[in-house]
Amino acid sequence: MKTIHAVIMAGGLGSRLRPLTYVLPKPLMPLDNETTIIEVIISQLCMVGVNRITITTGYFSDILSCYVNKKFSNQVRIDIVEEVEPMGTIGSLSLIQFEPDELILLLNADILTTLDFDLMIQQHISSKVLLTVATYPFPIVIEKGVITIDSDNYVSTITEKPTLKHNVSMGLYLINPEIVGMIPSEKKYDAPDLMNQLLAKGEKVGAFFFDGYWLDIGLPSDYEKALKEFPLKRKDLLKGENN
Repeated sequence: MKTIHAVIMAGGLGSRLRPLTYVLPKPLMPLDNETTIIEVIISQLCMVGVNRITITTGYFSDILSCYVNKKFSNQVRIDIVEEVEPMGTIGSLSLIQFEPDELILLLNADILTTLDFDLMIQQHISSKVLLTVATYPFPIVIEKGVITIDSDNYVSTITEKPTLKHNVSMGLYLINPEIVGMIPSEKKYDAPDLMNQLLAKGEKVGAFFFDGYWLDIGLPSDYEKALKEFPLKRKDLLKGENN
């Protein structure tokens, strides 16, 4: 098994969660009286044997650094890399020095999921791709009646308010270190940019399909959902936790 270097992307402004994020960075938002979002993420990474964690930060960098090092200094090496300017969802990888034998596990700092990291790592290694993205079947409801018309302009079917599912990125990736050099350091750069660049070169990009629990905490309604669901999902999210 390769050495796993996890990178938690925490450089966003959390603007959609304001005014809450005027006081705390989003990763430090509490899920109960004692547990924060980033605490769940780091605990999960420790459970799967991650050797090193780098957190890329923006505003409130000092607060975040102090919190994670106080909480996890005896469990795993944690480095902080601060973005002077926002660098996009993946751009700050260009600021980090990776070892050739490391596998990069990149994830956003505002997601809760029960995804099996070990299974995703196994698939990535066995498929011999340079990048794997975790995907989720996201439901989209069309709030209208959808009509299918045949080639003769007759109605074939009418479906009232159908739900369609599209595979979306979970904000979680496995990346081989040899492609980090493709990421520019002088401008914003997002994960789709890297994937499209690989596809343009004829490389295959892996997809790890997951249909379990996943919550992207982007909006106030998402945070409210996290507060309600965390007590119910805690055991699944923190399987190795000593209760």
